Formats: sequence, C-alpha cells, structure tokens
Amino acid sequence: MTALDGLSGSVSLGCGGGPPNSTCTISPSSVILPGTAQATVGRYPPKNVDHDTFTLTFTGTFGSGNPATGGLTYTTSVSLTVK
Repeated sequence: MTALDGLSGSVSLGCGGGPPNSTCTISPSSVILPGTAQATVGRYPPKNVDHDTFTLTFTGTFGSGNPATGGLTYTTSVSLTVK
C-alpha cells in the first residue's frame, strides 16, 4: 500500500467473507502510509466440505473519526476457490 496523492497517516485494515468455519486476519491490523500487510485465511476446523468459490472482501479505512477526511474507505474483492 502506498500513499496516494500525498496522503499520509494510519489505515485500518479488515477482511471478511470466505467459507463457513473460516477466519480472515490481517497482520498488522493497521499500517502507516506507505506500508504493507499480509492477509491469512484459515479454516477452523479443516473440513472436506464447502467446496465452492467464495468472495473475500478486503477493506482499508483512512482517517476514521477525522472530520478533515471524513473517513475514506477502499474495498476490493478476490475469489477464493476451495477444492
């Protein structure tokens, strides 16, 4: 993640979606621009069910609670196929 148009500060990161009995975590849960993070999707407990394609949604929120920015949010989605 890099600063866009000179923005700097903290971005809170989140993710959701995916198969039942799964979790999506991002580490670290926030970054200072420019920064990087890694997402991990884990299935708990692992099962041989729910074979399908799922949509994971990743969100970055900048300036949440800051009246000057109004809380900018960017969301992107990716497909996860469980075989």
